[in-house]
Amino acid sequence: MGQWVSTANPGSRADADALSAWAERERERGNLSAALSGVRKALKQLPGDQKLLVQKWSYKAALYEEQGRLPKAAKYHKRVLRLDPRRQDSIHALARIKLRQNDYDGAMVHLSHYVELREAAEHPQPVKADDLPGEAHPPDVEAKALLGSPLQPVFRDIKPAGAGPRANGSMQPPTKALARY
Repeated sequence: MGQWVSTANPGSRADADALSAWAERERERGNLSAALSGVRKALKQLPGDQKLLVQKWSYKAALYEEQGRLPKAAKYHKRVLRLDPRRQDSIHALARIKLRQNDYDGAMVHLSHYVELREAAEHPQPVKADDLPGEAHPPDVEAKALLGSPLQPVFRDIKPAGAGPRANGSMQPPTKALARY
């Protein structure tokens, strides 16, 4: 376990970034409590910094999940998603938590949202010529070809016990709107 030593001016952006980087290295080593401590110190340098706040909440969520305190972990992942709604690791973690709680419909909502975001990131939709001001532009043929590609299975290894058709005979995920955080 390392110990962080300041090399910049206390209270500076550089000092907070150095603490944040140190915390990330500690997290990668599996030392979540030290990582969380580092982020807390960085937040004291720059109170209210959203990037550091998201990092702190992510570490807290991971620590609670590791300890088996799933409701607390879910609470912090939802806090992260309020600040950064497209943060895929928190969406995936919420799905994992729902699976561990045997809430398969809840897990499917989060998995569907995760796959939707991932697909959008991998295959951004081209802007239509009609949507652009000024003269028309030819359609992006390569982008159209990409959009026609099938979604690659991302979660093929996650199968809840008793998986099969739903009561209505459908294999589709629940139709309720995706939970927003």
